[in-house]
Amino acid sequence: EGSQGVENDLLQAKVSANKIARVPYGVDGVVFNSNKAELRREFRRRFNIPDSAFVVGRVARFHPDKGFDLLIALLPQLRQHIPELKVVLVGDGAEMASLLQQVKDLDLQQTVIFTGFFLKTEQALAAFDLVAITARAEALSISTLEAMAAGRAQVYYKVGGLAEGIPHGENGLGV
Repeated sequence: EGSQGVENDLLQAKVSANKIARVPYGVDGVVFNSNKAELRREFRRRFNIPDSAFVVGRVARFHPDKGFDLLIALLPQLRQHIPELKVVLVGDGAEMASLLQQVKDLDLQQTVIFTGFFLKTEQALAAFDLVAITARAEALSISTLEAMAAGRAQVYYKVGGLAEGIPHGENGLGV
């Protein structure tokens, strides 16, 4: 079912309860759990990611609310602890140019991979070791549910419906 957190936010914003309907999410778990090893190899080969790399990824549209810039800002520190770190950002959108510039400014071109729009999210998720959700605002996105269906651990900011959908310490870690 849809997010209780988002419903509460709408009610707090004085939206009438009779105008709110929570709609169940749906993700085909079979799609995200089939042929994981092959999907992982295929994606990593396509984007020249070594098997030994630790891959942190995110699938979403490039919008300020999604916090891709926050994730990129953390990377210089993370690289000190994870030398073979690769970050794969799957998506496209209005923030693309500024994110590319941020990566260049931080000299992270060898660390961050932008795939652009990529329809086979099950393939990308199979290649990730961890999903990072640094969103400023988020309900409970389909990409979050797809990551869960793919069995990927997630680290997330406790905003919107994320803490509700990804209980801290069970399917991921909330910060």
